[in-house]
Amino acid sequence: MAIARALATAPQVLLADEPTGAVDEQATREIARRFAELAHDDGLLVLVATHDPVVAEYADVVLGIHDHDLVAEPSTAGAMAGGAQR
Repeated sequence: MAIARALATAPQVLLADEPTGAVDEQATREIARRFAELAHDDGLLVLVATHDPVVAEYADVVLGIHDHDLVAEPSTAGAMAGGAQR
């Protein structure tokens, strides 16, 4: 419901903090897939903070924090037609 409310105003940027923390893996994949579609099809900038590697699979860019440093991590999504093809 919170995601729907956030999208109701047609924002240019969507910030999501652990959006899949309380859902099962199937719902997690559906949410991550939808975020990828919003980014690729609608041009929405979607920024997600998560500990869930399933969500990270759908990202075009993955940044991690290691020893207080921000580092880029490999993402397989860029090779999969924008990550929304799963």
